[in-house]
Amino acid sequence: GLCRNGTKSAASFRGCPLGPQGERAAMSGSGAASAASAAAAGSGDAAPSSRYGLTDDEIKPMMLKGHERAITYLAFNADGDLLVSAAREPTIVLWSATTGERLGTYEGHVGAVQHVDLSPDSTLMLSASGDATVRLWEVETGVCKHIINLDPAPARCVAWSPDMTRFAVAADGFGASLFARVLVYKFPGADNMHELGEPICVIHNGPTEVDEEEDSTARKQRLREKASILAWLPPLEGYCDEETDGLLVGREGGTLTVYDPATGSKLDEPVYAHEDVVTSIRFNRDRTLFVTSSADKSVKLWDTRSLAELRVFNVDTMMNGCAISPIRPHVLMAGGQEARNVTTTAASAGRFETRIHHVVGGEELARIPGHFGTVNSIDVSPDGRSLATGGEDGYVRLNFLPPGYFRLGEDEDLRDPAVAVALEAFMHAAAEIVDDPTLPSVFDDEAATEEGFAAAEQAYDEAAAASIDTAAVAAAAAAASS
Repeated sequence: GLCRNGTKSAASFRGCPLGPQGERAAMSGSGAASAASAAAAGSGDAAPSSRYGLTDDEIKPMMLKGHERAITYLAFNADGDLLVSAAREPTIVLWSATTGERLGTYEGHVGAVQHVDLSPDSTLMLSASGDATVRLWEVETGVCKHIINLDPAPARCVAWSPDMTRFAVAADGFGASLFARVLVYKFPGADNMHELGEPICVIHNGPTEVDEEEDSTARKQRLREKASILAWLPPLEGYCDEETDGLLVGREGGTLTVYDPATGSKLDEPVYAHEDVVTSIRFNRDRTLFVTSSADKSVKLWDTRSLAELRVFNVDTMMNGCAISPIRPHVLMAGGQEARNVTTTAASAGRFETRIHHVVGGEELARIPGHFGTVNSIDVSPDGRSLATGGEDGYVRLNFLPPGYFRLGEDEDLRDPAVAVALEAFMHAAAEIVDDPTLPSVFDDEAATEEGFAAAEQAYDEAAAASIDTAAVAAAAAAASS
């Protein structure tokens, strides 16, 4: 049971403040990428983390040891006071995100747990395991309320709908006769679990019948159709109607496809997002933007409404996880070389750090020291003040971000008025497009268009690259935001 390893229940932590780190400086102002950091990123060297106090001496991370094997996935709850971790073992662990205390474990699976998802109200949790089951847990008590048997297909990942009326499960194929698929279930409520029955929708990934003539090339292509990650898109005007949200499916082959969760029909054609498996999908606070990571050594920023690609962050190693800061213009990402290639590689050589990039300019701002092996999962707390990572070393690293982190992107380049003007126009265009009031807006004119976003981006890049007359940049910025 949950309380076996701790005297406090999960409910007692819900809604707690940040704790001893709560005095850290809050964010102020808009951000701009550091010229020195950009130069470092361009040369392939790590950004100067020590300059911003992002060393272990300043962060004082908590290294949480609750697993014997590699971490597969971790996530904060919606309130930010709980952190759940899964690993290549049957046990799931719940932590206090404010103290690092292990609150309890969830026992029942007999295989590696690939993925978990806490419900929006933090009362329930779904888990997907290689033992071919999905389990539904009561968070506070640790009681398993229901088991979905997918035998013999391993469960790959799970996802609650934002309103908790449904949840989705991705199941891998098994052998030649059972193909990978995504199943959508109607959730009857915690008090009516006996009514949880067969899936209301089944989305088949690729062919549904055995092809006796299938060769190795065809089989490889079929395997690329397997779902690797799931996420729910909110109902948004112009993409899904007011009554229908969308189920976003990331695949082994790097595509993103949106389905109607009621019928299983495609709401749009697949987007060829990456050249390799999509490893993670994370949204911003109001779900108007999301980021994806991939083994193709890239992270991408997307507009939720249009699935338009807004920014590409190219790195030098595979990325297993990513997140968007809810309070700073930052995209955070982590990964490293494949686990099978890790032997005695040093952490810096293996690229096991967490990287921080500016969401506007794309430059790498800094890196946070990481694990002694590949980082498999990353999440940022809802208040943006702490960061959790899980790696092949079996540790969950809980970082309480120091004041230096909140200064990232507010550096010497803002002394150049041309860069400052262009940057603010860029941020204004982004704020209008995504309707995000947390981004700064300095012009009182009509909403910017996507063309304005692109024009502001170009103005910023030009201003950052050379000395440009301030008046000319201001004129370009005004045109971009009109």
